[in-house]
Amino acid sequence: MATASVSLRRLSSKQLNRRKARFEARVPAHMKKQWEHAAALTGATLSDFVIRSAQAEAEKTIEKHELLVLNEKASRAFFELMMNPPPPNARLLAAARRHKQRVIEL
Repeated sequence: MATASVSLRRLSSKQLNRRKARFEARVPAHMKKQWEHAAALTGATLSDFVIRSAQAEAEKTIEKHELLVLNEKASRAFFELMMNPPPPNARLLAAARRHKQRVIEL
């Protein structure tokens, strides 16, 4: 399989001044050509296209794994518990005591 190096060297001087890390990847040549074609269609450089695409995918992945979406019934129940929490049970009181002993009193 032929590979091509995708370098993120074509950054503007403004981008170079704020760049803090470097990333390189080796990909099959046909994949690089496809990315170059897609970048050209959008008027972006290959670097900008790859960075924007990776950033968008990272944001979607993080949102998928860290965002909790509740339906109306669950949302109301959550809000009610936050506004009117039940009194602490024995397990919660014991955990608070352990936390105080291990963390706060050190």
